[in-house]
Amino acid sequence: MEKLCEKPLNMKNLIYLLFFISFSGISQSKELYDLAFSKKENFELLKIMGDKIPKELLIIDSTIVWNPKTFYLENIDLKDPKVIEEINKEEHHYYHSLYLFSDKSLDQLIVDNEKEKLSEKASLTSSKKINIQGRNYKTIKKFDEKGFYFLVSEPLYSTNGKFAFISIAAKRKSTFLEEDYDEYFSHFTIMFQKSDKEKWEQIGIKKHFIQ
Repeated sequence: MEKLCEKPLNMKNLIYLLFFISFSGISQSKELYDLAFSKKENFELLKIMGDKIPKELLIIDSTIVWNPKTFYLENIDLKDPKVIEEINKEEHHYYHSLYLFSDKSLDQLIVDNEKEKLSEKASLTSSKKINIQGRNYKTIKKFDEKGFYFLVSEPLYSTNGKFAFISIAAKRKSTFLEEDYDEYFSHFTIMFQKSDKEKWEQIGIKKHFIQ
């Protein structure tokens, strides 16, 4: 009996396939960046010291790496009320400043095993060059002005592809008593969910003012 086998991809089809995969990834990332930066309310924290939100958000053209503690706090039993009680006494604990799932509405969407997997993925990220642009944001090589500029991560995706995450850091350049400062000002972690129509929607954000 003659064996049936799949016809191997020729070079032309392989190039088309690789292009499609690459284009799909870029398109998906662009959709997430557009959502993150187009929502002015995401950046209301920038006004806490009397500053204004920039009309155009300028982003350094190298990504920041993910902090694994965004998704999972190792060796901490967050289901124990006594543990949470102790954590609440520590103002600068990662649970308050970084851990995304301190928001119970987001916590219930991701099982513990997936949180560990996301943390592992985060630990493997590295800084890469990016070139992104939207209606009110764009990447730049260097920021030489006074005011806010931003650093952004690559999107991170859940195992099932239904959730995505972006990390954004805001820095501020200023002058005080003739001395120049370039300091981290705030941090934002944004969570997205893919709808039944295959469109991404923002479903949560963790904001942290860096004191």
